[in-house]
Amino acid sequence: MPLHEDIHYSSPLISNPLDYVEDLLNDNNWVYTRMNDDQLCLDITGKQGRYSLLFYWNSQLNTLQLVCEYDLSIHPENQDAVYKAIAQMNSLLCVGHFEVISDSDKPYFRHSGLLPHTDEQICYRYIEDFVELSLAQCEQHYPLFYVFSQDHAVTTDTLAFLMTTPVGNS
Repeated sequence: MPLHEDIHYSSPLISNPLDYVEDLLNDNNWVYTRMNDDQLCLDITGKQGRYSLLFYWNSQLNTLQLVCEYDLSIHPENQDAVYKAIAQMNSLLCVGHFEVISDSDKPYFRHSGLLPHTDEQICYRYIEDFVELSLAQCEQHYPLFYVFSQDHAVTTDTLAFLMTTPVGNS
Protein backbone atom coordinates (compact mmCIF):
# COMPACT_ATOMS: atom_id res chain seq x y z
CA MET A 1 0.00 0.00 0.00
CA PRO A 2 1.44 3.43 -0.90
CA LEU A 3 2.25 5.83 1.90
CA HIS A 4 -0.13 8.42 0.45
CA GLU A 5 -3.40 7.38 -1.13
CA ASP A 6 -3.33 10.30 -3.59
CA ILE A 7 -0.05 9.16 -5.20
CA HIS A 8 -0.48 7.01 -8.30
CA TYR A 9 2.38 4.95 -9.70
CA SER A 10 2.76 4.15 -13.39
CA SER A 11 3.90 0.62 -12.52
CA PRO A 12 2.71 -1.65 -9.71
CA LEU A 13 4.47 -1.68 -6.37
CA ILE A 14 6.92 -4.50 -5.86
CA SER A 15 4.96 -7.32 -4.25
CA ASN A 16 7.83 -8.70 -2.19
CA PRO A 17 11.47 -8.11 -3.11
CA LEU A 18 12.60 -11.00 -0.92
CA ASP A 19 11.45 -13.18 -3.82
CA TYR A 20 14.11 -11.44 -5.94
CA VAL A 21 16.63 -11.79 -3.12
CA GLU A 22 15.91 -15.53 -3.16
CA ASP A 23 16.55 -15.58 -6.93
CA LEU A 24 19.88 -13.81 -6.42
CA LEU A 25 20.90 -16.18 -3.62
CA ASN A 26 19.94 -19.21 -5.69
CA ASP A 27 21.94 -17.84 -8.65
CA ASN A 28 24.99 -17.72 -6.34
CA ASN A 29 24.28 -21.15 -4.81
CA TRP A 30 23.95 -19.60 -1.35
CA VAL A 31 21.90 -21.50 1.22
CA TYR A 32 19.39 -19.31 3.07
CA THR A 33 16.39 -19.50 5.38
CA ARG A 34 13.18 -17.63 4.66
CA MET A 35 11.92 -17.02 8.20
CA ASN A 36 8.64 -15.42 7.09
CA ASP A 37 7.27 -13.13 4.36
CA ASP A 38 9.36 -10.21 5.60
CA GLN A 39 12.67 -11.79 6.72
CA LEU A 40 15.38 -13.90 5.18
CA CYS A 41 18.81 -14.85 6.55
CA LEU A 42 21.97 -16.63 5.49
CA ASP A 43 25.63 -17.07 6.41
CA ILE A 44 28.33 -16.54 3.81
CA THR A 45 32.11 -16.61 3.68
CA GLY A 46 33.83 -13.67 2.06
CA LYS A 47 37.49 -13.15 1.21
CA GLN A 48 38.18 -11.71 4.66
CA GLY A 49 35.74 -13.46 6.99
CA ARG A 50 32.27 -14.84 7.61
CA TYR A 51 29.09 -12.76 7.69
CA SER A 52 25.51 -13.35 8.73
CA LEU A 53 23.16 -11.51 6.40
CA LEU A 54 19.65 -10.56 7.44
CA PHE A 55 17.19 -9.11 4.95
CA TYR A 56 14.10 -7.24 6.17
CA TRP A 57 11.27 -6.10 3.91
CA ASN A 58 9.00 -3.26 5.09
CA SER A 59 6.01 -3.18 2.75
CA GLN A 60 4.57 -0.05 4.40
CA LEU A 61 7.66 1.98 3.48
CA ASN A 62 8.58 -0.06 0.36
CA THR A 63 12.03 -0.45 1.93
CA LEU A 64 14.50 -3.31 1.94
CA GLN A 65 17.08 -3.45 4.73
CA LEU A 66 20.20 -5.59 4.82
CA VAL A 67 22.13 -6.15 8.02
CA CYS A 68 25.56 -7.79 7.71
CA GLU A 69 26.89 -9.09 11.02
CA TYR A 70 30.61 -9.80 11.28
CA ASP A 71 31.91 -13.06 12.73
CA LEU A 72 34.00 -11.02 15.18
CA SER A 73 33.45 -9.74 18.71
CA ILE A 74 34.96 -6.43 19.74
CA HIS A 75 37.27 -6.85 22.72
CA PRO A 76 35.96 -4.87 25.75
CA GLU A 77 39.23 -2.94 25.98
CA ASN A 78 38.59 -1.55 22.49
CA GLN A 79 34.93 -0.51 22.84
CA ASP A 80 35.58 3.25 23.05
CA ALA A 81 38.10 3.19 20.21
CA VAL A 82 35.79 1.22 17.90
CA TYR A 83 33.00 3.79 18.36
CA LYS A 84 35.41 6.56 17.33
CA ALA A 85 36.52 4.57 14.31
CA ILE A 86 32.92 3.84 13.30
CA ALA A 87 32.02 7.54 13.54
CA GLN A 88 34.91 8.36 11.23
CA MET A 89 34.06 5.55 8.78
CA ASN A 90 30.38 6.48 8.68
CA SER A 91 31.21 10.10 7.89
CA LEU A 92 32.89 8.88 4.68
CA LEU A 93 30.10 6.53 3.52
CA CYS A 94 27.54 7.56 0.92
CA VAL A 95 25.13 4.74 1.77
CA GLY A 96 24.73 2.45 4.75
CA HIS A 97 26.45 2.70 8.10
CA PHE A 98 28.47 0.66 10.57
CA GLU A 99 27.48 0.11 14.17
CA VAL A 100 28.11 -1.94 17.26
CA ILE A 101 24.84 -2.32 19.12
CA SER A 102 25.18 -1.53 22.82
CA ASP A 103 23.95 -4.95 24.03
CA SER A 104 26.21 -6.79 21.57
CA ASP A 105 29.92 -6.78 20.89
CA LYS A 106 29.58 -7.63 17.20
CA PRO A 107 30.06 -5.08 14.43
CA TYR A 108 27.36 -4.68 11.77
CA PHE A 109 26.94 -2.96 8.45
CA ARG A 110 23.35 -1.82 7.89
CA HIS A 111 21.99 -0.57 4.59
CA SER A 112 18.41 0.33 3.71
CA GLY A 113 16.98 1.35 0.39
CA LEU A 114 13.72 2.36 -1.17
CA LEU A 115 12.89 0.00 -3.96
CA PRO A 116 12.23 1.49 -7.36
CA HIS A 117 8.76 1.23 -8.87
CA THR A 118 9.92 -0.59 -11.93
CA ASP A 119 10.03 -3.89 -13.75
CA GLU A 120 11.36 -7.16 -12.36
CA GLN A 121 14.69 -7.10 -14.19
CA ILE A 122 15.59 -3.64 -12.89
CA CYS A 123 14.50 -4.63 -9.38
CA TYR A 124 16.70 -7.73 -9.53
CA ARG A 125 19.71 -5.65 -10.66
CA TYR A 126 19.02 -3.10 -7.93
CA ILE A 127 19.04 -5.84 -5.28
CA GLU A 128 22.18 -7.35 -6.80
CA ASP A 129 23.97 -3.98 -6.51
CA PHE A 130 22.51 -3.49 -3.03
CA VAL A 131 24.02 -6.78 -1.80
CA GLU A 132 27.32 -6.31 -3.65
CA LEU A 133 27.83 -2.82 -2.20
CA SER A 134 27.09 -4.01 1.34
CA LEU A 135 29.45 -6.97 1.12
CA ALA A 136 32.19 -4.78 -0.38
CA GLN A 137 31.93 -2.43 2.60
CA CYS A 138 32.15 -5.37 5.00
CA GLU A 139 35.18 -6.81 3.25
CA GLN A 140 36.96 -3.46 3.04
CA HIS A 141 36.63 -2.83 6.78
CA TYR A 142 37.13 -6.39 8.03
CA PRO A 143 40.84 -5.85 8.94
CA LEU A 144 39.91 -2.90 11.14
CA PHE A 145 37.27 -4.85 13.07
CA TYR A 146 39.61 -7.83 13.29
CA VAL A 147 42.23 -5.69 15.06
CA PHE A 148 39.56 -4.39 17.45
CA SER A 149 38.58 -7.98 18.25
CA GLN A 150 42.06 -8.88 19.51
CA ASP A 151 43.08 -9.03 23.17
CA HIS A 152 45.10 -5.81 23.19
CA ALA A 153 44.35 -2.10 23.11
CA VAL A 154 44.44 -0.47 19.69
CA THR A 155 46.94 2.40 19.64
CA THR A 156 46.36 5.74 17.95
CA ASP A 157 49.05 4.92 15.35
CA THR A 158 47.47 1.54 14.56
CA LEU A 159 44.06 3.15 14.22
CA ALA A 160 45.42 5.85 11.90
CA PHE A 161 46.99 3.16 9.71
CA LEU A 162 43.81 1.09 9.62
CA MET A 163 41.71 4.11 8.66
CA THR A 164 43.72 4.81 5.50
CA THR A 165 41.96 3.96 2.26
CA PRO A 166 43.72 1.14 0.42
CA VAL A 167 44.63 1.63 -3.21
CA GLY A 168 44.47 -1.64 -5.13
CA ASN A 169 44.76 -5.24 -4.01
CA SER A 170 47.73 -7.46 -3.31
